[in-house]
Amino acid sequence: MQSGYNYSMLDCFGGIECVNAQYKNVHLAKHVHEGYAIGVINQGVQKFNSLGCNHSAGTGSLVIVNADTVHTGESIRDVGCNYRALYPTPESIDTILSDLPSSKSCAPYFTNPILHDTELIELLKTIFSHSDNQSPKLVMESLLFTFFAKLVVRQSHSRLSLNTANASSNIDKVRDYLNEYAQQNISLDELARIGNVNKYTLIRQFKQKWGLAPHQYQIQIRVQKAKRLLRTGLLPVEVATECGFYDQSHLCRHFKKSLGATPNQYQVHTSFKTIN
Repeated sequence: MQSGYNYSMLDCFGGIECVNAQYKNVHLAKHVHEGYAIGVINQGVQKFNSLGCNHSAGTGSLVIVNADTVHTGESIRDVGCNYRALYPTPESIDTILSDLPSSKSCAPYFTNPILHDTELIELLKTIFSHSDNQSPKLVMESLLFTFFAKLVVRQSHSRLSLNTANASSNIDKVRDYLNEYAQQNISLDELARIGNVNKYTLIRQFKQKWGLAPHQYQIQIRVQKAKRLLRTGLLPVEVATECGFYDQSHLCRHFKKSLGATPNQYQVHTSFKTIN
């Protein structure tokens, strides 16, 4: 196992630093992060000391170190460790969750540095997967919002409430907006303003009424538009750009997931033929 740390920024909510780390026989000296360190152990075991206590997190564990908290990091000798982590600042969590009830200050304090909450772990893995695949802003923000809201409510001493408000009469306007501008890189805040509800209520009520969360609905609208354009004979690479997908492979991934065929396969059988 070769050691390496690949840092990047999630392009949503003003940017959130993240890392994909892999190391063996490495000991990180005492250090702090400006933000929280929230990560999942994909392989191996990570040992660390935080606030004078030694901890050991195995494969599948969710690890949380509070912001500005001195800690170390190392793998068990000859075993190695691979983990992926987010480094959201307290201010960014406040911003993400600012429109929820009782959220004057959402920045939490976590007393348990190692969690085994299956839903939160799978959510975090999904976030990293979508980040790798250059998913739209609405997808990333919806997943991050859901993750942080559930994390804060379940695992901190915050009094944040996830009580769902009554559905807004503007929830249909959100769907209309997505229908018209699905190809654009729409933000979750933008849709919440249109619906005149907080982000949590928007996601819950939209899914309750239309069967899909807003980000899932956006992808389906893009796929449907892609089908129409492919039938005209437009090249898949051009269709991807026209429909708001990051690139042709991004289009292909969602197209096949929805329809069971690639754009090329679909086009071969459905394109309009010119008769001479």
